[in-house]
Amino acid sequence: MIKRVWQVILGILLACYPLVIYLGLETMPLNRVAALILGLFLLRLLALKGSRLRFLRHLTIPAALGGIALSSAALFLNSQQALLLYPVLVSIAGFSVFTWSLIKPPSIIECFARLQEETLTEQAVVYTRKVTMIWCLFFTINGSIALFTVISNDQALWALYNGLISYLLMGTLLGGEWLYRKWILKV
Repeated sequence: MIKRVWQVILGILLACYPLVIYLGLETMPLNRVAALILGLFLLRLLALKGSRLRFLRHLTIPAALGGIALSSAALFLNSQQALLLYPVLVSIAGFSVFTWSLIKPPSIIECFARLQEETLTEQAVVYTRKVTMIWCLFFTINGSIALFTVISNDQALWALYNGLISYLLMGTLLGGEWLYRKWILKV
């Protein structure tokens, strides 16, 4: 139970990564922010050990390892850019995992669907593959915009896009797909 609480707390803190970075860099030296983030990623990696949702580990473990690498680079190279690259890395990891699941089925979205209903029709499996492809496109566009915000050297723009706009876009995609499935497909 305590492990689960820690997983949730760490997940929330890392979901707030752009806010933590933005506020941290405004109030603390870069090395302290990088050390704090490195610690969070190390704890996240430890908290993932033994996770029951194997297909989620394929995304969260690479993201945590990438976060460790980027925060270590920020710490040892004194590079703020390294910390800002994390949302790009998450999009690359998401794209990679979702694409790999299309090459080696079942797709990630099919795995999510099977959590709700074990048996899926062939039509439902085809639909979940299409939704997985849409997520691959989302990760490509999102990662490109996130990279642009890093290159722009505008920390406020970076925080706004990566800490708010990308989450709103992700929520819109999730909600839009759910509405489409419930009211158009009536599934």
